[in-house]
Amino acid sequence: MQHPRVLRRSFVLVFLALGSFAPRAAAQFDYSLAFDVQQRTWQVEGSFANTAEAGADVDFWIARWTPGAYHVADYGRYIDTLAASDGSGRELDVTRVSDSHFRIAAGSAERITVRYEALAISTGLATAEGMILDVESNRITSDYAYVTPVSLFGFVPGRLDEEFSLSVETPRDWKTATVLKRNDAGAYRAESFYRFEDSPFFFSPTLTTVETTAGGKPLDVTVHGKNKEGMREVVERCASIADAACELMGGAPYDRFHFLIAFVPEGAGSGLEHSFSTLVLANPQSELPGVWSLIAHEYFHLWCAERIHVEGIRRPDFTQPFETKTAWLNESMTEYMTKHVLFHAGLCDEAELFRSVAPQAQFERMVGQMPSHTETSLAASSWASMDDLMAWSMKMYMQGPRTMFGLDLRMRNASNGERGVVDLLRYALNEYSNQGRGFPEDALPGMLEKVAGGDLGGFWESHIDGTEPLDISNDIGVLGLEWVDGEIRMLEAPTEAQQAALADFLSAEG
Repeated sequence: MQHPRVLRRSFVLVFLALGSFAPRAAAQFDYSLAFDVQQRTWQVEGSFANTAEAGADVDFWIARWTPGAYHVADYGRYIDTLAASDGSGRELDVTRVSDSHFRIAAGSAERITVRYEALAISTGLATAEGMILDVESNRITSDYAYVTPVSLFGFVPGRLDEEFSLSVETPRDWKTATVLKRNDAGAYRAESFYRFEDSPFFFSPTLTTVETTAGGKPLDVTVHGKNKEGMREVVERCASIADAACELMGGAPYDRFHFLIAFVPEGAGSGLEHSFSTLVLANPQSELPGVWSLIAHEYFHLWCAERIHVEGIRRPDFTQPFETKTAWLNESMTEYMTKHVLFHAGLCDEAELFRSVAPQAQFERMVGQMPSHTETSLAASSWASMDDLMAWSMKMYMQGPRTMFGLDLRMRNASNGERGVVDLLRYALNEYSNQGRGFPEDALPGMLEKVAGGDLGGFWESHIDGTEPLDISNDIGVLGLEWVDGEIRMLEAPTEAQQAALADFLSAEG
């Protein structure tokens, strides 16, 4: 996330010679990508079979939003002109229906090729137009570039399950890093658009990648902007974070994971989750404890958001705005669990863990003036200014983990200290994600009480749908603790049950 103003401008479309890219692999959607560092432009060519009925037009879209950001972005605004041709090179008429929607008069064409040039979107945390965040979009600088595919590559609705491939031409001596693997023709392959758009690419002449193991699975860490010693520390911390999170959640949910981490002057401490990788942008002057927290947050999204989510995120419709009341589970719960991951990774102690989740008076005084977690979630699709971003950040990342701590305590009171929010996540993982489905939009209240095994005393109505200040004084005793003068303290003589509940709260074992 960042703030600069991106000025829209017209530019001349430069069509790419067909021979300018590496040989293409046989794929349903076959893309090529190059970029101009000086002009900050991407050159894209895509080819795909025409499966429409003879004479029918073909609708070609650039996504309007992305999971993890949720707001309408209309990335197609950064494409000035899109041209199309058939398999013989004959130009096809293209109508621009809206910023991100193009209609191709395909006629009898058996194959369609589209070509377009797009202006790189990001120069900072967020564009002035549409609040497009840095990590959800793309950027080109003199010494690095990256692209989150959803912001640049188009698709045909109804065909998102077909294979996609991408051939990349980089400037001389530049390297490419992505979790996607190359096929025999040297192109990066994804089994579907969902997998393709979910896989960011990073480019730089100075990329360093280290292969290691964490959570029992292969882990790749690619870093830009650190020396050898700094690189070693980043890899070690990433591995310890992955180990801790996987222990909490019962194992790694992937075959291989790839961290893409850039320490760049334009980095604002932002990241975006993906199912098998994450892109993190941090300023080289950042305090490293904050960087570890950011990395742990994006990594834990592997569960909250990527696999444990409402059904509408599982196979999203990128042509329509998306609203959900449950985005707080993806963000506030992830930020709360991040505190536990850091604790189990040895990056904070028990006192720091409790300080990071304890209610803070300044937030609780503001709660009644802030939208609820439900309202904040629903409002994400219509961000229009930095005020919207700041309101989201305040609710989800600052107050949110403290609300989740309150929920954890209430669940443990209902279950005699035996179950909390981590048990909710494990339940949702087994009942929904592992069954290949998301949970229904209104399922969370029932799931909470089922896992807790009892009534939660109106917590949902007061603190998720409502905006009542959080008071943990009546709930924290379940852990053998007390809330006195804004501090968490140990009771002088906790019972065995309280000690067992605290041990469970601090345990990483399922």
